[in-house]
Amino acid sequence: MGDKYRSMNQDIDLLIQAIQDKVNVDSAKSMSTFEEKSSKKVQMLKDLTNKYNLLNQAKLNNISEIKTIQLKQLDEIENKLTYLEKLCDEFDEFQNELAIKKSTKSSSA
Repeated sequence: MGDKYRSMNQDIDLLIQAIQDKVNVDSAKSMSTFEEKSSKKVQMLKDLTNKYNLLNQAKLNNISEIKTIQLKQLDEIENKLTYLEKLCDEFDEFQNELAIKKSTKSSSA
């Protein structure tokens, strides 16, 4: 019985070693593939960075501030335009009233 037990233990040890070898080989292949793909991605990122002039965060913040200021100025201009349009409408109405008063005065005279 001891020989069978020893033989089974040896077989189990051999299986464990074979599985460990397989895991090691597969892990090495996976790491190699990952490293290769990572290197390609890093190179692609460098190429894109060189191709497209990326702005740093300070410049992006500056652009954002300028945009905010210009949008505020645009709102102010739109508000002034709305005010002036209303003023023109009132002026037209006033001119019409003057024309009516003038025509009624000339008719009555």
